[in-house]
Amino acid sequence: MHIACAVDRINFSFNPGASLMVIRLPMTRFLMRLVASTAVSLGFFLSPATTLAQTAPIAPLAPDAKSGPIEPPTPSWQITLKPAVWAPSLAGDLQLPGGNGVAAVERFNITDIQPTALGRFEIRRGKLSIVGSGFGFTLDERTATDSNQSLGGLSFSTGQAVNAEFDLLSAEVTAGWRVWDRTLGPKKSDKKVTLNVDAFGGLRAYNLNTSFGMVGGAVRGSDNTFIEPIVGSRLTVNILENFGFFLTLDGGGMPIGNHTSTSFNIVTGIHWSPWRHVGFEFGWRQLSVDLQDGGGSNKTEFNGQLAGIIGSIVIQF
Repeated sequence: MHIACAVDRINFSFNPGASLMVIRLPMTRFLMRLVASTAVSLGFFLSPATTLAQTAPIAPLAPDAKSGPIEPPTPSWQITLKPAVWAPSLAGDLQLPGGNGVAAVERFNITDIQPTALGRFEIRRGKLSIVGSGFGFTLDERTATDSNQSLGGLSFSTGQAVNAEFDLLSAEVTAGWRVWDRTLGPKKSDKKVTLNVDAFGGLRAYNLNTSFGMVGGAVRGSDNTFIEPIVGSRLTVNILENFGFFLTLDGGGMPIGNHTSTSFNIVTGIHWSPWRHVGFEFGWRQLSVDLQDGGGSNKTEFNGQLAGIIGSIVIQF
């Protein structure tokens, strides 16, 4: 038996014997719709805009305009403390108010080594450095002359007992700039040598307090303060990272009428840093000065030097 029907131009046929249902569609309109749908779909996926959007490379992100170029880190402040002991001896000529006589301090037998406290600090950031230091040399002895001397209108005969006081205090502060540096050998190696030169300038002050007199007799003395500008340079050579040597030279002067001062200072030695924050220095310092105040018989003048070995502990932060 064969059953057939048509619904909206769609033909259905059923054959019970064959157990088969056949659907016949109007092929012309169906194929046209299928082809149109396929063309639209292919046109969308193959259109130039879609193809470019899918295949165009991803543009790199624009750099942040606010970040700018990468700059090296700002150097931090470094602080160094150097408590030291200086062991200088005194030499030179001395004149005190009361007379025109000039005496050699060596003739009063007061030239033995005098341990003297000395302190120094350094603040550094990059090439900039600020350095301060000071010491206090104090001598107070009862002694005897080894020859005839005249000082402050007083006459001292050979072997005469004398009370002698001589105090020289000094403090200075300077600002410096590293003007030259060089590295010899591989920079990243611990077997390199570095050389640095700092130029500096600042102020140095002195207080000279002296008193000489016969035991149980007349005394002559003076107390004067001097301030002068100074300039100098410092050479540092580092070998194998923790060992090296240094040399500092500086001088100053302040000629103002009858109150004048001039000086020359040299400090040299070696440094050794067995630990990161602690080290040692050992060397020699000689400070030569000419300090004058007043004129004629009221003149005070010391033209001499302090010189001796110096040792310090170096503490770095």
